[in-house]
Amino acid sequence: GEICAQVNFPPGAQSPSLGYSTLIGGYNNDAGVRIAVDTAGGIYVAGETHKDASGRNFPILNPIAQNGASHQGLSDIFVLKMVQTASGPLALQYSTLIGSPNFDNVSELRVDSTGSVVITGLTGSGTEGLPLVNPLPGGTLSVNFIARLVFQTNQLSLAYSTRMASPSTYVYSVDFDSSGNTWIAGGGPLPATE
Repeated sequence: GEICAQVNFPPGAQSPSLGYSTLIGGYNNDAGVRIAVDTAGGIYVAGETHKDASGRNFPILNPIAQNGASHQGLSDIFVLKMVQTASGPLALQYSTLIGSPNFDNVSELRVDSTGSVVITGLTGSGTEGLPLVNPLPGGTLSVNFIARLVFQTNQLSLAYSTRMASPSTYVYSVDFDSSGNTWIAGGGPLPATE
């Protein structure tokens, strides 16, 4: 399983304190890789989960329509959001899988001011990669991907999911500007634009 905890380090404190902790995951090797917190205190976690032979897999709630409720390979990406409830404990708002028949992993997670989530990572090559939604022109070759998830009216959806245009293009970091545009930094060839 995966652990999410808040450890408080107030300025001037002699020792930290545990605000809360929770355990979420399946019955196999799961790992939270990236975490982000929005201005309202929502907690977003992305990582990898591995299929369990017994069928007791990662908990799913309000998943994406593109196979978000079931494992596609031995290792899939999960993205989840937890929110603080009025009575105190954390509640799962959504949890989805994103995967291919190959091994998939996540390397970056960012949350913009609207609560949309962008993840980057690696997926299978060829036609066996993640589901493509509104891909970049030529964005079917690379094992590197970028995807944006939007949660509205209790439904999580993929606004876009694309691979880079070249097999040797790598994405290392992602961020947003004030207009909501997504910026990526990485290495390798990209199409030249003006």
